[in-house]
Amino acid sequence: MNLARRFRHWDFAILPFLLLTALVGLAGCRQKTEGRNLAANDAPGTSEWQAPVSPGIPPEAKALHERARTLGERGDLKQAIELLDRASALAPTWPYPLYDKAYTQLLSGDPEGALASYRGVDRLAPEGFFTTKTAIWSLTREQAGTFPKGIYQTYLQIEWAKSDAEKRQIVEDLLKRAPTFAPAWKESALLQETPEKRLADLEHGLGLSPDAETEGLLTLNRATTLDSIGKREDCVRLLSSLAQATNSTVGTRALAKATLAMVLEKK
Repeated sequence: MNLARRFRHWDFAILPFLLLTALVGLAGCRQKTEGRNLAANDAPGTSEWQAPVSPGIPPEAKALHERARTLGERGDLKQAIELLDRASALAPTWPYPLYDKAYTQLLSGDPEGALASYRGVDRLAPEGFFTTKTAIWSLTREQAGTFPKGIYQTYLQIEWAKSDAEKRQIVEDLLKRAPTFAPAWKESALLQETPEKRLADLEHGLGLSPDAETEGLLTLNRATTLDSIGKREDCVRLLSSLAQATNSTVGTRALAKATLAMVLEKK
């Protein structure tokens, strides 16, 4: 895995891409990797679905966080973690350093430490912070023996796959090793060629008690897929419910509202 790309890619603008992914049914095609990068580069800084930003972050904490990212790009994971800890100490309510620390710990072969850090992020941002809830859901089940060790890290490899064929191979491996791994069913659905097969995968994933973020994306894609086959009322009903759900994440609610607006604007 290319560390430099990975460290830079998980930045402030990832949630706008999730909107593009959620709209796969409306667009009629899967967003490509180039689309991810474009979405990240062009995303406005004040988007409603952006993760919350803590005010009053000390400049030194920001500088330490940026230096840690640079070290992570170079593969100096131990020192990166040290700087991220220092940044967190200076800005204890700022989730970003702890979030990046969790991923760095995962790369360092410390899934238990990563899980503890992701849980810390979740306490700071209980309504959702990027992929934190998916990470906690996955790593908790790895630790309990429900899923094989390393299944979440394998899942993350989908991000760097260069083709749908490569993505499909990773997804097939995931589902062979862990048939109840809900995030893999989300990815499988997006690779299906027909709406019927896509719906089957989405509904299967929803039946596996996924984390709130995965459940939100499964539901969003289910809604837009229903819209693509003429079931507009069902689509609108699902999106309206999701936009008001108190047990969903702030990102999911914002994505549902944006998607609903697009659906209603269609003629």
